[in-house]
Amino acid sequence: MNKIHDKGEKSGIIFDTFVYGLQSVLPQLLSFLLLPIFTSVFKPEEYAAVNLATVFATLFSCLITLQLPAIIGRLYFDCEEEDVGVFFSTIFFAALVTIVASTVLITLLGNQLVSIVFPNSDLSFFPLFFLAIISLGISSISSICSILLQVQKRATRLLRISVVVTCVHFGVSIFFVVGLRWGPAGVLLATIISGSLNLTLLVFTVRDYLLLAFDSSYLAPGLRYCLPLIPHYYGVFLYISSDKIVLEKFVSLADVGIYAVAVKLVTPLSTFVEAFNRSNSPRFNEMSKISQENTAKQYRDVITKWFAVTMILWLGFSLFAGEAVRLLTPASYHPAVNLLPVLAAAYVFRGLYCFAVNPLFYVMKTNWIPAITVSAGLVNVALNFLLIPRYGMVAAAWTTLISFALTFVAALLIGSRFYPMHWNVNRLALIAVATLVLYICANMLSFDLASSRIVAKTLTIAVAIPIVFRTANIIRFRHLWTLKQVLLLKIAFGGNKRNGNRDS
Repeated sequence: MNKIHDKGEKSGIIFDTFVYGLQSVLPQLLSFLLLPIFTSVFKPEEYAAVNLATVFATLFSCLITLQLPAIIGRLYFDCEEEDVGVFFSTIFFAALVTIVASTVLITLLGNQLVSIVFPNSDLSFFPLFFLAIISLGISSISSICSILLQVQKRATRLLRISVVVTCVHFGVSIFFVVGLRWGPAGVLLATIISGSLNLTLLVFTVRDYLLLAFDSSYLAPGLRYCLPLIPHYYGVFLYISSDKIVLEKFVSLADVGIYAVAVKLVTPLSTFVEAFNRSNSPRFNEMSKISQENTAKQYRDVITKWFAVTMILWLGFSLFAGEAVRLLTPASYHPAVNLLPVLAAAYVFRGLYCFAVNPLFYVMKTNWIPAITVSAGLVNVALNFLLIPRYGMVAAAWTTLISFALTFVAALLIGSRFYPMHWNVNRLALIAVATLVLYICANMLSFDLASSRIVAKTLTIAVAIPIVFRTANIIRFRHLWTLKQVLLLKIAFGGNKRNGNRDS
């Protein structure tokens, strides 16, 4: 069992990002396929009920796991190869006991907890919130196995499992919601069934590491690492999910449903960001163990190119957001259009935050991470209570963007104290300005025909790619003379191989 499968750092990150991205995209693609079905079957209030149940489960996710699965993602690299089985089994069984006990306790207190978190919704714990908690317990156990496969860089195995589970989830969802007309409960029940299949396949995959063994010596350093992540988790919850809780108190349940659809539609960009981080984090730890200085220098180029690609994705998503909403949802959900560019921009900062916070995870200064996320979360909650009563959903989107930006800035300033990274600030600023100017120009163009608007937006993206990629030094202008290379995007990934990685 090899702990390191060296495919070359750059090609490995690109390959794993693609695989993790595809693995994450499959459920999101399923969500997009199901979205027009669910929004045609459910009223915004019913869609909001499903989303509130999911938010409720997310609120208690950290208490259920105590962040024990995170131990595997960091301490695996400090574990000798022959001890991996005992190490993994110890964390697995400790987390399993915690998950089961917490799930039972939350179920017993269910109605009281729902009335505290969502006092204006008139929703009871059974069945929706109960099903969401059961689904959470199953996915939490699954995450222990998937993190092991992730640090072992077995991305293709995770992808195969994801394909099977996604297909089953799609079929079961259609059967319960459309066929049996079970409503919102059918959505969550389908998630439980597909989640159970996912858990079964993951346990089977890691069976060689799952032993009847328990070594408490692994728990002490593990707890020192993961327990500070509990307030960090709730800090993240405050600036990612608290907007829905606050919205429920000041706007109609229908508006909560519309906002939930906007959040769902922005998942393609968030999926890309999280997929890259899942691929990048183990490699960052691996490279840092060899040389922190060389890693910091190499990541200067990585961050710049990542930012260029992400801003192009943001531009394309923001320009075509309106068409996507009108295509996928009925008219009652169309107010979500104005929220999408702002929410998508939040995930650009989320990606930058992941780069900035990785050094803190590596040097195990996790006590600083809750300070970052909780502070940003409290700012988000304060702004939500201040602005949502007056501006509604729009305020929730902007406060989310502000909070994500604050986490990036704070992580950058604090992380540089312990593990300085190299950031090409000038190029990042040029990329951001160029993209924003092109976005504004495209929106200033007014066409009566939808086809004309689509052509204009497509041309804007075609202009943006060479400008932004050249600024990031992904391509050089002389490559633009070869139209075929531009269309195939060959130079976007291969151009620097011939010309080196000089930073002009």
